[in-house]
Amino acid sequence: PGTVLLLVRGSALHNEIRVGLATCRLAFNQDVKAMKTASCLNPKFLVYYVIAQRDALLKLVSSAGNSAGVLDTELVKNFPIALPSVEEQSAIVDALDDFDRETESLTERLAKTRELKTAIMQELLTGRTRLV
Repeated sequence: PGTVLLLVRGSALHNEIRVGLATCRLAFNQDVKAMKTASCLNPKFLVYYVIAQRDALLKLVSSAGNSAGVLDTELVKNFPIALPSVEEQSAIVDALDDFDRETESLTERLAKTRELKTAIMQELLTGRTRLV
C-alpha cells in the first residue's frame, strides 16, 4: 500500500499514461512498474505529477513490434520531477483531491439529470403525461 504503479507496456500507452496508487497488497506483471517513494515525495503527489506530465511521457513511448507501446524504465527513472516541499506537496494533493471529489459529485449529478430527462421524455413522448 502507498506504492505508485505505472503501466510501462501495453496498447493503451499509445494514447494514455496509466498510473495509480496501490491501496492494498497486490501482485502485478512485468508490464507494470512499482515506484516506492522516499520520505521527501508524497506518493499521491507523484501520481498527480505523472498525470500532469502525460504529454511529455507519451512522447517517450515507443512501439514493441506488435500493437504494444513501451515506456522504457530507464527513461522513467531519469524523468525530471519538480519537487516542492513535503508541506506544499500535501497542500497540492489536498487541493487536487477536492477537485476530484467535486468532479465525481458533478458527474453523478449529470448522470441523475440525464436519467431524469430520459424518464420525462418517455412520459411526454408517449402521451402518458400531457403539458397544459
